[in-house]
Parts: sequence; structure tokens; C-alpha cells
Amino acid sequence: MPIIKEPSLTLEATFTLDTYPLLPEQLILSNVERGGCGIHIFNGVIGGECYINDSYKMVYSNIHPVVGKIYNTSLSYDGSSLKLYIDGNLVDTIIANSPILYEDKTIWALGANPSGNQVTSQYFRGKIYASRIYNKALTDTDILKNYQIDQSLYGEKDTYKDYLDYPESQIVTNGLKMYLSGYNNTFQGHNSNSTQWQDLTGNNNNGTIKSATWNKNYLIFNGTNSTVLLKLFLYPKFTIQTEFSQTTISNSQQVILANYETGGCGIHVKNGFVIGQCYIGGGYKQIKSTTTISTNKRYNAALSYDGTKFNFYLDGQLMGTISDSSGITYHPSTIYTLGANPLNSTAVSDFLSGNIYAVRIYNIALNKDDIMKNMQIDRSL
Repeated sequence: MPIIKEPSLTLEATFTLDTYPLLPEQLILSNVERGGCGIHIFNGVIGGECYINDSYKMVYSNIHPVVGKIYNTSLSYDGSSLKLYIDGNLVDTIIANSPILYEDKTIWALGANPSGNQVTSQYFRGKIYASRIYNKALTDTDILKNYQIDQSLYGEKDTYKDYLDYPESQIVTNGLKMYLSGYNNTFQGHNSNSTQWQDLTGNNNNGTIKSATWNKNYLIFNGTNSTVLLKLFLYPKFTIQTEFSQTTISNSQQVILANYETGGCGIHVKNGFVIGQCYIGGGYKQIKSTTTISTNKRYNAALSYDGTKFNFYLDGQLMGTISDSSGITYHPSTIYTLGANPLNSTAVSDFLSGNIYAVRIYNIALNKDDIMKNMQIDRSL
């Protein structure tokens, strides 16, 4: 695309993502290089930016784009207000009151970050159906009109069919705050040398790996000192779900996922039984699997609490329910850990001898159908 430098402008792009997970940043329409403006996906949300007053001024939505769904994004600047619109609706505004600064020789690019007259990085993984650049800030009415026209032309393509090619992107996303996949342990596939387990939601809830090693689609825990340190998750309602296998089974407790410390919730194995437990009403209450598990076989466990009852599932089947509306008690500084029992922000005991394939944390209680759907996807990877 040519060099265009306008003091006032509107950028518009109608697009859909083709792949999941998201990269940390993908540029859709941009001439960002020591100046300029652009529409992008950054840390999992749609946003826009312009270089004003010697720094990038950014506007963001709270929309995490979904694979296969069409979005229309508009970024406008009238010399004083930078505005972002999603699907014809104004979602963010900042006041700048200075001209946009541009790099003299930087072209506009679709689907990548430009450098001079070349593109170099931050490539977009998806389809762009329409893009427009105006030398003025469009009105709300004009932006809505353009969105409606694009919808009439491309709306039928909003079918989510791309999910069929990317099983991980079919998981339940409502309330999803962290998603770790052994099959895709970075934003760009599997890396057996990675010391961070990348959160695929774009929420930056990455795990720090300690003394655990990768196989092709899972992380191996040695039963002695392996763990993954996560972050604080103190949700009053939640679901935690994990796909795992045991290498050895003993009468000692082995934690799969937990933030136990005079409070919290988690999933662990003891004497061959898989157990989900939460600290509710002044003590731990637990639900145990109805049968023992075998070594070197994959299982899927999920624990949920909706504010009135907590449910525990193994391989998509309900193991039991406990009704209690007194709420979960958490230790305020205890993180979640994988493969060990935490103490504040470290792992200290109950180390897992086994493998973890996937982990998800939600801030809502999933129903049985959603848990089963997630399990089937986990098992396919």
C-alpha cells in the first residue's frame, strides 16, 4: 500500500481470525514505525494506536476475538480525540490534541508491521474482507453505515467453520481466564525447551516451569521437585479442569492443580482416588472419584463452584455434589501451582509423579456439557 500521511483520518478493517491461539500482537492495518497509526490485536484484545505527542496513544476494546467470527474495527482521529469502534459501536476514546507523527518513508501494510517499504513482523493470521483509509474522522453515523454494509456483504462468512481445523479453539471460552496446552505450549506451537507455559487466552497468566520437562504434548513431573508456578486466582465462582496421567500411585497425596493453604481449592490423587476439594465453611470438603485410576492412562478432572454447590467430575462424569453457600476461603497470597502443594508463591510438598496435558481456569461454574466438550478436545490432542 502507498505512503499516506493525514492529520485527521479514519482506518477501517473487516476481518476474521483463522488460527488459535493468538500471537502476542498481530497487525491488521498499519503504518506503525516510529510513528503512524494502526489497528491490531494486542494481548488478546482488539485495539488501535496512533503516534501523538512523541508516544503511542492506544485505545482498546474488551473484546477477545474468536476464530471464525467477523469483526469490523474503525479507528478515527480528528486532531483531538482518538476513537475506537467495534461493529459500529464506540468502545474507547482518549484525548490527544496534537498532530499524528509519521515516519516519512513508511508505507501502509495489511496483515503485518511495515518497515520502510517492506513488512517484517507481527503477521496477522486471518482473513481481511475490507479495509478503508479516509483523510478525515468519520462520524458515528458513517462508521455504523459502513459496518452495516460490510455485514451485508460478508456476514454470511461468520460461521466459525475455521474451528474445525483447530481443535483447541473449540473449547468453552466464556469465563476462561487461563488455558495451558501441552500440545501448543507457546503462542506459536510446541517448544520442548520452553521454561514458560504460555497462557493461550491472551490474559498473560503464564506458568513458570521448575524442574519439569516436556514431551511432545505434555509436561513431565518427576515426583520430587517438579512444579509450575501460576498466579493468584481468588474467584468466588470458578471451574478448574485438567487432563493428566499418573506415573506412580501411592498412599501419599499428589497434587495436580491446587492453591491449598488454610483455604483454596484443588485436585489431587491419593491411594489411587482422584479428589476435588475446597475450603468452605471453616474446613476442607472433598469429593472423591468412585473408582481408583490406573498408571500411564489419561484422565480428565474438573472441579466447579457456583456459589451454592461444588461439583467434581472425572472424564466428564459427575462424581458428586456438595451443597454449601458459605463461600470459598482463600489464603490471600497463595498462588495456584501444578504438580505440587503451594506455600504462598512457592511449591513445597505433595509433588506429582505424572504428566499434565492441559489446564484451564474459569471464573464461572461450567455445566456438565461444557466440561465434557472440553474433555473431548483435550483427549484429541
